[in-house]
Amino acid sequence: MTTTATIQTAGPAHLHQVAEILAAASHAGDLADWLVPHHATRARIFPRYFEILAEHALTHGHVHVVDDVGVAVWYALDAYQYVDIADLDRRLAQAVGDHLPHFVALDLAVQAYQPDSRAHHYLAALAVRPGQQGHGTGSLLLHHHLKELDDTRVPSCLVATGARSVTLFRRHGYTKRPPYPLASVAAPLLFPMWRDARSAHDPPSKGPT
Repeated sequence: MTTTATIQTAGPAHLHQVAEILAAASHAGDLADWLVPHHATRARIFPRYFEILAEHALTHGHVHVVDDVGVAVWYALDAYQYVDIADLDRRLAQAVGDHLPHFVALDLAVQAYQPDSRAHHYLAALAVRPGQQGHGTGSLLLHHHLKELDDTRVPSCLVATGARSVTLFRRHGYTKRPPYPLASVAAPLLFPMWRDARSAHDPPSKGPT
């Protein structure tokens, strides 16, 4: 990550860029083979799927981008109340076709994690393009928003999808909660995590039980 990298707050004009970064970063991600086993099919489906999510995030969330390299999607939640994606069932079916059951299972599994009734921010996505990962972009995006949350004493949560991301988030003060399966049969595990707002003098976060 170069010192000239800048973080922007994304708006509607960034829709294609945000969706494309999310799709590219997720193509070889922890859940990719389970969602869509065949690479060529995945390459067609993921951009359509992530455009639905990006449109919702740009309308209801906080989206930050670093150049054309990385993106972070946050939602400010009170008692974990989502704003539903309009016409989601039809749009999702059109986007993913026969792979719909796994995408629905993912949506339900992520929403099932309800860590606390306090107002908090939820990190829905942190994505960096392949080839640009490991150079500090994800940490830059995390630090940018976590500083604001610490300044305003707002906790946050996320659902990690694998060991590498768990390690990254732990470095930024998140603690693990008990993992749970994405679905009932031969599905990957999800790793929920929580972070209390912190000051320089706070001990490490323990999160809610």
